Amino acid sequence: MTVFEISNEALKEFYLCASQLSLAALNQRHFDQPPSLIAHWQKKHGVFYNEIETLAVGTDLKSFMDQYSGVLARTGWKVMTEPR
Repeated sequence: MTVFEISNEALKEFYLCASQLSLAALNQRHFDQPPSLIAHWQKKHGVFYNEIETLAVGTDLKSFMDQYSGVLARTGWKVMTEPR
C-alpha cells in the first residue's frame, strides 16, 4: 500500500490517500472521478501528486496517516484524509 499526498496550491489544501495504484493511475482515476472530498478541485488550481511512502506489510495505515496529517496541518493548510 502506498500513501499519496495530493496538494492544491490555490486552495491551500492537502488530501492524503492510500492506494495500490501507481501514481499515474491514481492521478487519472481522480481526474475521471474525483473523490468527494476533493471534487471541488480544478486543474487550474495547481494540483500536484506526490508518493509519500510505500508501507511495509503490517504497518498501521491509520496511525501513519494520522501522524503525517498532523505534520501537514502545521503548514496552516487544510488537511483531508481518505476515510479508512
